[in-house]
Amino acid sequence: MLKSNRDRYLIQNKALCLATEHAKTALFCAQFLTSRPFRLGVEREIQECALTGYYGFHDYATAFWWNHVDKLIEARENVSFDIYRRTLHSVAKLLNTHLISTDMCEEELKDIEAIALRFAEIPRIPREREKVLSLEFCTERVRDAIEAIKDGCNSEPSACP
Repeated sequence: MLKSNRDRYLIQNKALCLATEHAKTALFCAQFLTSRPFRLGVEREIQECALTGYYGFHDYATAFWWNHVDKLIEARENVSFDIYRRTLHSVAKLLNTHLISTDMCEEELKDIEAIALRFAEIPRIPREREKVLSLEFCTERVRDAIEAIKDGCNSEPSACP
């Protein structure tokens, strides 16, 4: 996440809190991955969202949400309780939406420690993580819908936006 001397300077001088930035990014990723356009099942609706550019953040969120949550939990003492709580509640919603094996019960959805424990059960290795989360299936649906748009443009250019 540190990309330059400027970033190091901002962190060393406490103008930027890396843990808080991980929390904000994890929160945004979790909210994005559970938003209605990401959960759509009808190809036409997915295509409509794709044409607006909605899925531009999709690959990043799918690939890195877990890393940001992991970094947040590691550094939770450096983050305000409010953002930690809000982020883990969004993570609970993401897990409840995309965890293949089991849904979280109502009590777990409210208890941030239970959410952190459930998160810790998710494999650290991305390929293993794909086996327990439905995010890859959702990604395939979005990509298929986008490919259908491209195929339509290739066969009928006048129909393209």
